[in-house]
Amino acid sequence: MSAFIAVKHPSRVQLLTDGARYDQDHVLTGVVCKIWSAARVPLAITGRGNLQVVEHIAREIIAEAEVAGSVDHVVETHLPEYVEDIRTAGVKDCDFGIAAWSETTGPAMYYLDTNGQFSTRAYELRSKDDIWCASELTGKELYDLAGARFLDDTYLDDKGAELMEIIRSKPTQGYYSVGGHCQLTTVTAKGVETVTLRRWPQDRVGSRIDPTRKPMNRHERRAAARRAA
Repeated sequence: MSAFIAVKHPSRVQLLTDGARYDQDHVLTGVVCKIWSAARVPLAITGRGNLQVVEHIAREIIAEAEVAGSVDHVVETHLPEYVEDIRTAGVKDCDFGIAAWSETTGPAMYYLDTNGQFSTRAYELRSKDDIWCASELTGKELYDLAGARFLDDTYLDDKGAELMEIIRSKPTQGYYSVGGHCQLTTVTAKGVETVTLRRWPQDRVGSRIDPTRKPMNRHERRAAARRAA
């Protein structure tokens, strides 16, 4: 699967995402923005899994936010019913990160996993208070890379591209799944902004992602880790 990182700060919530869209053979079919955001309210969604399914679900949630004009309505009223609908429909193999700014409580971050594989129950919308990393890196690997620096509200702005560079260097079951570009989305009380931190032009549509041409050796991984520190 691809990857995203979500971090909640007192003044904003951020989502770090890649842009790889690939087929069942892990061949890159496009480079896309994996953020869906509302224009009327501060709400942004990303996700992993079947990208068509992820996009459909994200767009339906965003559409409700646009009509209601309220993040609180979406989180408190719409999402509990909608999550039950996707459970009934049998949606599987998708997980979502939601960054928002509540009208009543300020910064908010949620995680939803349809399989219940990542320390959550299936179809349980969970509020997160600090960091959520959906990637192939283990918790220890992430802590060794960044530790408490994740809580620095400029860390992803300054080091997000280097962090995603390391994430993309770790294969998923023998293939690479993170690529295209690295984007950072910031949600504040004023709205949503997405910027591109890095592009990987070597990721060619019609070919499998191969960020290193060879696995990173220990020296190369340490050098990349120093750049992300």
